[in-house]
Amino acid sequence: MSRPFSPQDLYELRIATDPRLSPDGRWVAFTVQVAAARRDGYRHSVWLVPADGSAPARQLTIGAKHDRHARFSPDGRSLAFISDRRLTTEEMPGAPDDREDGDQVYLLSLEGGEARRLTDLPRGVADFVWAPDGRRIAVLSSSRGATRAEDARRRGTGRKPDPKLPPLSDYRYADRLGYQYNGAGYIVGKELELWVVEAGDGTARRLTTAATPVFDPAWSPDSTRIAFSTDRRADRDQMWHQQVYVINADGGPETRVTDLGHSYFAGPAWLPDGGTLAALGHRYPARAGSRFDIWLFAADGSEADHAGGRNLSGRHDLMPGSGMGSDLTPGEEPRLAVTAGGRWITFSAPYGGSYELWRISTSDGDVVRLSEGRHYISAFDQVTPPKAGRAAVAGADLGTRLAYARSTPTRPTDLWVLDVPAAGSGRGLPTPRRLTDLNAEVLSALELVEPVERWVEVDGRPVQGWYIAPATSAADASSAAGGAPQRAAQGPAPLVTEIHGGPHSLYGWSPFIEFQVLAGAGIGVWYCNPRGSEGYGQDFNAANFRDWGPGPTRDVLAGIDSLV
Repeated sequence: MSRPFSPQDLYELRIATDPRLSPDGRWVAFTVQVAAARRDGYRHSVWLVPADGSAPARQLTIGAKHDRHARFSPDGRSLAFISDRRLTTEEMPGAPDDREDGDQVYLLSLEGGEARRLTDLPRGVADFVWAPDGRRIAVLSSSRGATRAEDARRRGTGRKPDPKLPPLSDYRYADRLGYQYNGAGYIVGKELELWVVEAGDGTARRLTTAATPVFDPAWSPDSTRIAFSTDRRADRDQMWHQQVYVINADGGPETRVTDLGHSYFAGPAWLPDGGTLAALGHRYPARAGSRFDIWLFAADGSEADHAGGRNLSGRHDLMPGSGMGSDLTPGEEPRLAVTAGGRWITFSAPYGGSYELWRISTSDGDVVRLSEGRHYISAFDQVTPPKAGRAAVAGADLGTRLAYARSTPTRPTDLWVLDVPAAGSGRGLPTPRRLTDLNAEVLSALELVEPVERWVEVDGRPVQGWYIAPATSAADASSAAGGAPQRAAQGPAPLVTEIHGGPHSLYGWSPFIEFQVLAGAGIGVWYCNPRGSEGYGQDFNAANFRDWGPGPTRDVLAGIDSLV
């Protein structure tokens, strides 16, 4: 006998995130998130599953707190990941309670044994990526020095208070608008910089020193250069801008690849020729909310002007990098994945409320859709397995293998694999293969209500929305397309209207525990994507420009009127 979802059920769910394929395509490493009820937070552990589905997924790390961001070494023999385990395994006499060196990179041999810590940066590690030759990793850290003493000296914080004098002042002086973020708190002095770490002994060298946050490190195919994104503009607090840069991995000046104008470019990915970078971005064509497109730029900076670069995806009016709403599936950073031959770039983008996988031709910009369903594909990875890897998996000519995290309104994330043939455009793809079913036992006891899609037209624009009926009348939900489910014995069902923020984000076919809790309490839920939402093209995304109130309000209320 199934029952409605309750808040306590959240503690039993396991959420798969951040899938990464081994270089030969035989394995998928991923992170599993679970609730830590007594700590009012989450725990994370690294798992591994064979890509052919021949065995169930198994847990690799204990996940006492946070083990995450697993990445295979280029030779496939070890797995690097970020962990904060040193806070409990490496106690430092006299260390403060709020130590900042917790998150470090660890290496785990896939032949067995315990993971060893590679990095020892005084402010920890936020992100890393392997060099293709496997000799080094690029690391993002807010450390200013490689040692605690050097970091304190560079920050001017190494002085010990004199007990004979008044205590040192603890005031914060902020001379920029962007001095704190929701969730992160004060960010002054915590800006991420780019470091290079030797994979053999952990020797670290800082590459950037401009004190503006660095994101999205990406190695060139020959392991000599690193692309990254940041905002070096003097007025970076006043507008939302970003540029792509390239720096030599041994140090030296930065080369700006994109322009400094009214634009935003990020998430660089190298093409195999080593001379071209793909990036997500735009030049604010609507002055306000604008869609991301996929661009190509010369990596030597020769196209870093206001008219430089080539927009591959503009004519398709897709919106890669859009922010899908969900309180269960973690939102992960958008990415571009270039196939081994450089012919295609794989990406994800919403369509009709779903979040799908696509690829685009680097020669002519033709787009092929790789997935279709009422789902949210929140993260993916891609490899082109070598011949040995192909022979190991049913002897198939795999071409490109994709692993992705997929969730639906009534299913938390699980891992799937899709093999894209080497020949042809990608049409007529084989059926994707499911690798995990992490919550089968929990879900078997629950009554989760499927949302019913509804459309209304306002001011000549179609507006997509969804209705979740109260769990007590879920059997009648199929009638919602023509009218709300009727509960004759109780009268009309109460309704909660959920409105997403942003406003440039979107609702869709993604799970929302809050909605299911309301439905379980006998309350219907209505949610929609009013003008300004992402996923419906440039014109719809910019339709709330100078109309932040009345227009979107009409869109939301029209859906309620239709339900009534």
